[in-house]
Amino acid sequence: LLHLLPIPLFIEILISWSYLHIFFVLIATFILVFVFNPSDFRKLVMTIAITPFLFFPFWILFPATSPEGFYVENIFDQTFSDSETVAIDKLERSEYTEGVIQRLNETWIAKDDSYLNVSSIPSLHASWGLILAFFAIRVRKSLGIFYIPWFVLNTVGTFYLFQHFIANAVIGVLFSAVILWVFVREEE
Repeated sequence: LLHLLPIPLFIEILISWSYLHIFFVLIATFILVFVFNPSDFRKLVMTIAITPFLFFPFWILFPATSPEGFYVENIFDQTFSDSETVAIDKLERSEYTEGVIQRLNETWIAKDDSYLNVSSIPSLHASWGLILAFFAIRVRKSLGIFYIPWFVLNTVGTFYLFQHFIANAVIGVLFSAVILWVFVREEE
């Protein structure tokens, strides 16, 4: 859907950077919370660490391939409806975004051309994004100037870069909100 809209290159770069560099934001957030709000550090580590364990059963029960693999690469040799075919044919991506997606594909497509089912429901990128933004803003409300746009761009990146369906990101955010409510509330 977003690829049907004209998006400036600098926005594409911000979306890609936000998605691809979550590890750096994770480390920066760990440092910020450890230094400025040590009482929350254990809560941050606990929520980040427990999230994949809570998601794991869903990843096993509902394995999913990415929209890139399903629609664009068509790894299952699906026959699509006329409207789906038209939408796929109208898909326009900049050279920059094509390069990012190609590098991601090189990570997830094995040398024998088998496709690794790694895109999953719920999205850990979207979930961790909300958790990181939540704890950073608890350190300093002014950090919301960076973390809220980063969270939005990171979450949009999950489906803009065709790594997740939109539902995967929404469910990831909802699950992380519940995880925060349970684990942070319990401690207070």
